[in-house]
Amino acid sequence: MHQSGYIEKILQRYGMQECKAATTPMADSSKDLGPREGPETSREERYVAQGTRPDIAFPVGKLARFMANPSPEHTAAAKRILRYLAGSKELGLRFRHSALEQLVGYSDSDHGADPSTRRSVSGYMFYLFGNPVSWRSRLQDTVAVSSTEAEYVALSEAAREAVWAIQLLGELHLKQESGVKLHTDNTGAEALSRNPQFHQRSKHIKIHHHLVRDLNEDGTISVRRVHTDENPADLMTKAVTFARLTSGRGQLGLGPA
Repeated sequence: MHQSGYIEKILQRYGMQECKAATTPMADSSKDLGPREGPETSREERYVAQGTRPDIAFPVGKLARFMANPSPEHTAAAKRILRYLAGSKELGLRFRHSALEQLVGYSDSDHGADPSTRRSVSGYMFYLFGNPVSWRSRLQDTVAVSSTEAEYVALSEAAREAVWAIQLLGELHLKQESGVKLHTDNTGAEALSRNPQFHQRSKHIKIHHHLVRDLNEDGTISVRRVHTDENPADLMTKAVTFARLTSGRGQLGLGPA
């Protein structure tokens, strides 16, 4: 499933059919984009990111925070995403028959990623029978005082998405046979999700994030540890190198149409 035709239309609209392709959707220097608003193209790019291209979810989500009065830096960042899409428009989601478990999720965060607010970025990725079905990259609502807290908040957001997905699957008569395995690459966040006690590291965290503990305890989810390199949600939280992006495309379920 791909959107190559729609991508072609975007490129034509902005006169970029013959542009030089970019190997990644965002350069590391883009991490310091300021608080001005971003270009109109980000709306069209967001449609692509939400539809079939989780590999651009982070850069598009970052630009979406700044939506009306673009600086030259914002415009250049939006055009870079288009140049990346121009060179990879044949990529799409590949769905295969699989004997893998029903619903599986991954979460991640980048602590203090936003330079102007010092808030962290959350990301999650869900698979149904091994195929990608839901993903998101977003700025957290509050400042996390540690990387563990940021990862715990991201885990909580993913847990709420898991609850919604379970309910949707139930309406489709696809009952989840066991708890959703929800993976994090942070040992501290995993420990917090299993500890029902409030203590110095967690007593200030907003109460609604502790839903993840109840869901883990009642078996709705099962929080697991995963290595960062095997965590596809890592690509939802930061600009990555070409090498990491290339290896990550397979994790995201992307391949040539």
